[in-house]
Amino acid sequence: MKLLFCTFIVFFIVQLPCFGNLTVTGSNNSMLNTDTIRKMVETIGTMDHKEYIYNIDGYRRSIERYIENKKRVCSGEFSTIIVDDEKGISPAIEAKRLDERERKLCFKDIQTLQINFINKIFEARKRYLFYLHKIRLKELSEARESVIKNLKESFEKRKI
Repeated sequence: MKLLFCTFIVFFIVQLPCFGNLTVTGSNNSMLNTDTIRKMVETIGTMDHKEYIYNIDGYRRSIERYIENKKRVCSGEFSTIIVDDEKGISPAIEAKRLDERERKLCFKDIQTLQINFINKIFEARKRYLFYLHKIRLKELSEARESVIKNLKESFEKRKI
């Protein structure tokens, strides 16, 4: 069975979403696949506000790295190759670049992912800010009560 891949990076084989899932194989797994990235973006939207500060940077870096690599695929920096399960990568097969329609689909996929990412980050950040606001209001209320209590106690002592 032959599989069409949209890029070949040293030690990586990356498959475009227009042909299926983005999969990465090889010794250095620094790129994540499309399904993992999409799940990560969805996770950001449902992330607990208490976890936001600890997890968001790692998520953002992974997603941005994926988008940058995907842009390179779409712009044609990498060639498409055919991988056969039995023969492996065939050097006799001529590598081809994405045609104009495939490029447009590729960039549209990136745009959709980025818009979804921005919306999910906004939702998560908003929940986190509401959480911080709630904590600050509670602290402010406690500080007010403490000052009023101290003020009343100081006047009680003066009445002698």
